[in-house]
Amino acid sequence: KKGNPDRSRKPQKRNAGKQKYQDTHSKAVQNLSHPEYPIKLAMWDFGQCDAKKCTGRKLNRLGYLRALRLSQAFSGIILSPVGKETVSFTDREIVEHSGVAVVDCSWALIDETPISKIKGQHHRLLPFMVAANPVNYGKPFKLTCVEAIAATLLLTGFEDEAKTILNNFKWGHVFFELNEDLFDRYKQCKTSTEVIQAQQDYLEMCEQEKNSRVAESSDYADDPWFIPSSDDEEEQENDSEGCSDDEEEETPDQEA
Repeated sequence: KKGNPDRSRKPQKRNAGKQKYQDTHSKAVQNLSHPEYPIKLAMWDFGQCDAKKCTGRKLNRLGYLRALRLSQAFSGIILSPVGKETVSFTDREIVEHSGVAVVDCSWALIDETPISKIKGQHHRLLPFMVAANPVNYGKPFKLTCVEAIAATLLLTGFEDEAKTILNNFKWGHVFFELNEDLFDRYKQCKTSTEVIQAQQDYLEMCEQEKNSRVAESSDYADDPWFIPSSDDEEEQENDSEGCSDDEEEETPDQEA
């Protein structure tokens, strides 16, 4: 009836948009079960990723990594998009004494995640490398938590520790295999500047090899006996579709 509203009905909440993050700290394992593991590992989990596929949560369940609240600070190396320097061997002492932490969030919500609120002095970026995880296999920079941590450990001289955590995943060994040439170059670098230069040299080499293959293919274009390789055909298809690796490189570094 008019003038007699049903007060038992709860008022509807306004749509507040997408939830930027959830507090998953209470569900995380707090007691580490691998005291023999020499490197402290941690992560801020924003609850945006598939829990079943999240490598950071798996490391937490296995007892290698502890979960942090957003209000908690971390004194070690923090892998996040707000970093100004690239991880290098210079960071070895920090990793040895204070460890490595990652930001576990979704690539699709990276711009909405309050990463700037994370407290720490040693924010770092990772240089160019490709992912080996099943979700983003072969894509530049789109690494999972375990890949990002393993890369940091390797660049700072803790190769055995990197392999230890990667061995908990069936595809873990593939990460080193895909990036073997890159890691060989990065391991020879001492500073962040040298790592960046090694990255640039590698990308320029790849570009030159690509241009060389395209030029070689065009030289034989009028030869009726020339049969292009499958790589040449894929290259031509990608060029016709307007594919570019530059779009991938704009994406920052971690995902679950």
